[in-house]
Amino acid sequence: MKLEISEFILSKLKYIESIPNNRFTRIRRYNAINNLLEEEECKTNPALIKYLLEFIFFEEDYIIEKTLKCISDALENLEIIDWISLSEDVKNSDYYGNSRKMWFSLEADGLNEFKKFHKYKYLIFGLASLHRNGYVRERAVMELGGLNTGKELLYLTLRINDWVEEIAKLSEKYLTNRISFYSGNSFIELLPLIYHMGLGGRRNHSKLMEKIEITLKNKQNINMLEYYVDSGDRYLRRACYELICDINRNSYIPVINMGLKNPDTVVQRRAIKLIFSKINEANANSFYILIKSEKRSSVRRYAPYILGYCKNLDVIEELKGFLLDNNKSIREKARYYLRKEGYSDFISFYREALYNNEKSIYAAIFGIGEVGTREDAVILEKYFDIKDIKIRKAVLSVLRKLDGEGYQDLFLKNLSSILPGISKEARKALEVSISTIDEEKLWQIIKLDIIPEHVFQNILYLFRKMPKWMSIIQFLRLLKLNNDQVNELVNCELLDWIYAFNRSFTKPSEQEISLIKEYYGTNKNKIDEQIQKHIEELIK
Repeated sequence: MKLEISEFILSKLKYIESIPNNRFTRIRRYNAINNLLEEEECKTNPALIKYLLEFIFFEEDYIIEKTLKCISDALENLEIIDWISLSEDVKNSDYYGNSRKMWFSLEADGLNEFKKFHKYKYLIFGLASLHRNGYVRERAVMELGGLNTGKELLYLTLRINDWVEEIAKLSEKYLTNRISFYSGNSFIELLPLIYHMGLGGRRNHSKLMEKIEITLKNKQNINMLEYYVDSGDRYLRRACYELICDINRNSYIPVINMGLKNPDTVVQRRAIKLIFSKINEANANSFYILIKSEKRSSVRRYAPYILGYCKNLDVIEELKGFLLDNNKSIREKARYYLRKEGYSDFISFYREALYNNEKSIYAAIFGIGEVGTREDAVILEKYFDIKDIKIRKAVLSVLRKLDGEGYQDLFLKNLSSILPGISKEARKALEVSISTIDEEKLWQIIKLDIIPEHVFQNILYLFRKMPKWMSIIQFLRLLKLNNDQVNELVNCELLDWIYAFNRSFTKPSEQEISLIKEYYGTNKNKIDEQIQKHIEELIK
């Protein structure tokens, strides 16, 4: 829960805090609190709850009920997993000091005062169960244990990890007793919270989880579980899909389809696991076609493996199709299985695909980069003139792997591209052979009349990657451009250079010392004084 409180509301809170709490100012405080509670933010922002709690101690029942209504409305906007953050907010002190003194001084017997607010009884005892006073928490949990509205379940769940063992055991006891009383729908949204409590390692909640899961695995809950598989809460959708897999042990095809279509990769993997537990020669072809046609590479990557179960398909030809997949891991997996089948002439396959299969040029280019040699770089040159930016980026990437130094001029030319993606690929390629780059060629780009910002940033990156002493020379030389923005960037780079100074123990040559002194002397006034001291120590 990372919600901000507006300055307007904060100013109203400070104003209320400044009003003395006595009989002479009672009407002024009443009006100020009432006006605050009318603000929409008080009804929608859970971050305000810790401040609103102070108003439940007001003398007028009207203000107390209005405060409880605002808190109840605000809690509607809280995600289930964010209740942990809320409990910390309610428990801990804060910047405004005395603004919560009534709440913090609450005692266990003081809860009796609130029993008359029947509509909000669960809310008062629920918030009190988050109090920092253990006696208050214990009394609140006991009061929650006497309620049966279903709304008390969440607060009891928050307390099953209480640092006071008696409170934790009492909360778990009340929660366990309600499993048979309430329907599965009452517990399903609490699953992420219960799982999270288990991650804390403070207590073992496996028995509680087992009882809840047994209740939820009833077939009458299947529609509800399917609904929550699409939940925005990843813990909830994964837990629900796991339960669905356990319920539908026989009619597994719809369950597999549901899992494969889910965007959550953990759910997808669970569906794949279900396939592997059910696969045989009779259904292997159906599973293979299903997986092969998936757009998501996280699912499609299992197709080459499932192919091994298919007895009436040409395995080699099917695997060759995966050699032209746009996903690298799938191409690698296909080559692995093809080698096991005795096929290994991958470079010839990719060369042929490059010439004869326009739809697979992208994958073929990367395939050549993965299995080719320096000699294969030549056949990629003509593809750099294609208008498709994606293809041009692929060519730059592969040329970098096959012959980084041999195509340095091409990389330098594309470093100044107005297209950020092309410029970045060129920079990555030049980084490989950074020690052989003629820095004057980079300066030719810097001195152009118009240079895009992304190009300048890429050149800065290359300067950063140069050998230690050559790097600082280039940064000092940049100060000659007499540009305030560049000067600021250079000062940041110089500071980083100084912090990283001892990572390399190479000593500068006489020529490098001479250049550092020259550029430093003419641009000293543009450098921060602290940085000046460090540089002067190096060149004295």
